[in-house]
Amino acid sequence: KNKNKNKEFYTQNIRNHLKLYFENKLISVIKSEKIPQLNDISSSSKPTVTIVGNNFADIVFDSKKDVLVAFYSSTNSNSAKYSAVIEEINSYFENVDSVIIGKLDIVENEIEHRSIVLTEFPTILFFPANKKDSPIRFEGLHEPVSLVDFILEH
Repeated sequence: KNKNKNKEFYTQNIRNHLKLYFENKLISVIKSEKIPQLNDISSSSKPTVTIVGNNFADIVFDSKKDVLVAFYSSTNSNSAKYSAVIEEINSYFENVDSVIIGKLDIVENEIEHRSIVLTEFPTILFFPANKKDSPIRFEGLHEPVSLVDFILEH
């Protein structure tokens, strides 16, 4: 008797899951840090945007802006070196509303997108406003001048 009850419960769960799937109502659960609160808007400089798993799509793909994202690993010492570089290039674009400079800790946040393959850290990808599904990988030296030139070129 107890086996049949468990079987019914299991079968009903599968039916509910499939129903939500076919209605396109399943919610994807990904690893994500808490979405950070916006920095003080009275600040005179535009902050580097901290991107997390749960706001990645909103910032990168729903934006009408060019977005540069530095994917880094909080456990990798090479990644830590580039934090200052990202801050410096952000200061170059602080008065340019059409450009967002962001960073995402890939250890603490998952992202789901078929065009993004991360094999090393840091990885810097540029998502042009007019071609969000074709990010451009930065292959140059990780120094401010090279990154600024890269953004301006694309």
